[in-house]
Amino acid sequence: MYDFSNFDAFIQSTNGRTIGNGECWDYINLIWSHLGSRYYTYPPSDPSATNHGVKWGVLNAEALAANQIQGLTYISDKTQLKRGDIVVSTDGTYGHAGFINEDWSGDKTYALYTQNYAGRRSVALDYYTLNDFGGAFRYNAWQPPVPPVRLRRGKFPWVLYARRLREKR
Repeated sequence: MYDFSNFDAFIQSTNGRTIGNGECWDYINLIWSHLGSRYYTYPPSDPSATNHGVKWGVLNAEALAANQIQGLTYISDKTQLKRGDIVVSTDGTYGHAGFINEDWSGDKTYALYTQNYAGRRSVALDYYTLNDFGGAFRYNAWQPPVPPVRLRRGKFPWVLYARRLREKR
């Protein structure tokens, strides 16, 4: 149903659709669900808790710890944001969340794919400030692998090595 193979494919498979009940939490939770978990908005130790808003998934220490699962990297510094990261804002009563569509550049507004913004319940591209940045999660499968460091293979300067050995005598 949803394509998790890369960020562009994911957006293409979700854009314009209403995910779950149309809340921003429902949309970002697709990644946790895909990884066999869920995005917690309250401490997992409190089974009677209700949805306190998406922002509590980064503001509550126990919920934040539960949200840091294998396959995701938590990002606490907004200057490290990369396209495809799940950004959580702490503004307002509930906060807001979505998938950023660009790397951090210091701009005032950023394009985020999100839902339940400006009265709309389906996924669309909106522009949002990151003034109330609470944290972000990076789905590791969408990041390009780090290329291995290639060692330069050259000839060892034996002449210099031999000269040093002779000087030590």
